[in-house]
Amino acid sequence: MVIGLDVVGSFARFLEAMLLAKGFTLVHTPGSSSTAPVRALPARAKSDPRDARTIAELVRTCDLRPILPDDDNRIALRLKVGRRRERIEDQTRRLACLRHSWPTT
Repeated sequence: MVIGLDVVGSFARFLEAMLLAKGFTLVHTPGSSSTAPVRALPARAKSDPRDARTIAELVRTCDLRPILPDDDNRIALRLKVGRRRERIEDQTRRLACLRHSWPTT
């Protein structure tokens, strides 16, 4: 089974890792490819079922770029960067709470 994803990396990274771990083949279907048919037919509005059908057709008929598993070093680096980002966001949130509760007299 081949699964087409129109979003890769960032927030889709976990989904990619889970599907690859289960042995699925993943390909990237660029967002511009899935919206082009909708733009060609202006009378038809964009919808999720129509997008899914378009992506499935692209996966079935086109030679798309495969999404491959990352090597261990890149995965470790991404985890560390993600953890650092979480810590910075937490610190920013704490500072904002302190500023908000600070008396302004």
